[in-house]
Amino acid sequence: MMNKQEDPIDEIDYLKVNEIEPSAPLIDHTAYQQASLYRINCIFCKEAIHNNVNYLPCKCRLPIHFECVKNWKHLEMLCPICELTWGNKKNKTYWNLVCFMLLLIVIVVVIVIFYYLFPNEKKH
Repeated sequence: MMNKQEDPIDEIDYLKVNEIEPSAPLIDHTAYQQASLYRINCIFCKEAIHNNVNYLPCKCRLPIHFECVKNWKHLEMLCPICELTWGNKKNKTYWNLVCFMLLLIVIVVVIVIFYYLFPNEKKH
């Protein structure tokens, strides 16, 4: 059994360890960040985009390959930032409501036009 004096953990002076300032950061991401500024990666397949850059149809405008747009919409993926999805139930419900309101407007317009074209003849 080790003695308290022989324990190597006890030999560490914790105050001195905490006062040590490293000369360089342990993890340096600056080289990767600078390299990624000049490279545009597709949000869907994560590969570099060299030409035919498209952007997702949301406020985030994330880059996507021209070929990946169909796959993105087909798989009903969502934007990783604003979480807008394509073809999901929420968006379909919204568009169903919009179509219903447009249909009501058309019906009202047709009734008004019919009323003015064929006014009721009042009998005296």
